[in-house]
Amino acid sequence: MKIQLTYQEISDIVKKKTRYPLALSYDGPHTVRVTYKKIVGLNLTVEDIEGSDIYIAYSGCAGVCLIVQGVIMMSKNHPVGNLIESLGGNRIKLCLSKNAKVNAIFDHVALEDINFSERHAIVQVSVKS
Repeated sequence: MKIQLTYQEISDIVKKKTRYPLALSYDGPHTVRVTYKKIVGLNLTVEDIEGSDIYIAYSGCAGVCLIVQGVIMMSKNHPVGNLIESLGGNRIKLCLSKNAKVNAIFDHVALEDINFSERHAIVQVSVKS
């Protein structure tokens, strides 16, 4: 089963939840570019998926990568901060199973792939029997 969200839908959700206006755009089959206020940009690449863990590499200018590392460290005090684990070398692991609501979804579906098209983020899952 494929779940498709447009980049605009994702931006709207992020803005509603965080008040940060992010823009997303296609950069490759497993890479999306995230831009904040058309000034700060960052590429996020889905490298691997193991169960409910998503391994992501991020790249941008050195200053942006330092900001990301600082945000990850500061997020530890946020309710969802425990979902993000820094792996070093501009890589992170999203541990989705650490959120009870999200983990409940994985009782019913298996995350197969996350990829990107010109207009969409595409999450592919399979239903568990």
